[in-house]
Amino acid sequence: MWIWNLCITREEVAKQLNFLIEKGFGGVAIKSGRDMAPAFLSEEFFDLFNGALQIAQRAKIGIRLAEDFSLPSHDALDRLAQGSRHIRSQCLVLEHAEIIPSKTLYEKKISDPSTAIVQIAKVENERLISSKTKTFVIPSDTNMLSWKAPAGQWQVMIFRKKYAMDPLGHYAPNVFREQTARLYTDKVWESFKRKFSRYMPATFEGFISEVPACLPADNAIPWDDDLVVKYRSKYKKNLVPLLPSLFFTSEAREARNRPHVYSFMVQSLHERFTLVLDRWCKKYRLSHWVLCPERPVQKSANMLRDCLVIPDQNF
Repeated sequence: MWIWNLCITREEVAKQLNFLIEKGFGGVAIKSGRDMAPAFLSEEFFDLFNGALQIAQRAKIGIRLAEDFSLPSHDALDRLAQGSRHIRSQCLVLEHAEIIPSKTLYEKKISDPSTAIVQIAKVENERLISSKTKTFVIPSDTNMLSWKAPAGQWQVMIFRKKYAMDPLGHYAPNVFREQTARLYTDKVWESFKRKFSRYMPATFEGFISEVPACLPADNAIPWDDDLVVKYRSKYKKNLVPLLPSLFFTSEAREARNRPHVYSFMVQSLHERFTLVLDRWCKKYRLSHWVLCPERPVQKSANMLRDCLVIPDQNF
């Protein structure tokens, strides 16, 4: 993995690549950084990439382009996400949880109901009963939740849909939508194909895609409204009533919900994202390597990070 960052020159590219060749490397995967100059996809960048391909062709080694879809590593992805909210990665945050006493009238103002999922579940022996969970539609004219609790103990939960962003405010890509992969191949990979098809696939061998881990973090889970549609189509059930069991201790028979839902998310990522990239590569006889997290990231502050990036404060 050969990361290009800070100021890149043709001389430095030639020097480093020839050094790697002398040391016996059979190929490199070029990965551009956000702080790289010249900018990714600029004419100056393509000139540098072409220089690397010329050296690789003479030395008979391979070159790939690497992309990290778990973080916005350069401005190309961020610009695409700025232009389309559907390709911005989302998470579902547990914003509020509160126990409602038996037989009381509960009222609460819900800000921006369009981004909220409001649920109330029965509590028995400090466990939520998923089969006794109610999801509320909050009127937009009043933004008010009003509910008279029956006998017993109940818990209200307010989940909020938010865009996942890095600390600098850059959007991460939504890997649960085919539109993200198609837009990326059209805007980015097609640019490389048009300029460097003469090197494909002998020297320019293909692409490497790092995909995010589908993990809970910061009291939130990965999310996209399209997952609800896909889940209903696949299992003939509603995903939304399962949400409390992903955040709270539930009855024993609901314990399987967590591995089930996260497995569903990982499979959806593959079907909606990496398979789209695979098909594009196969069309042009290029290979596509997908880097997946090998194990969960413990205490990660960002659910979109892969296993190689762990926040220092939680290491």
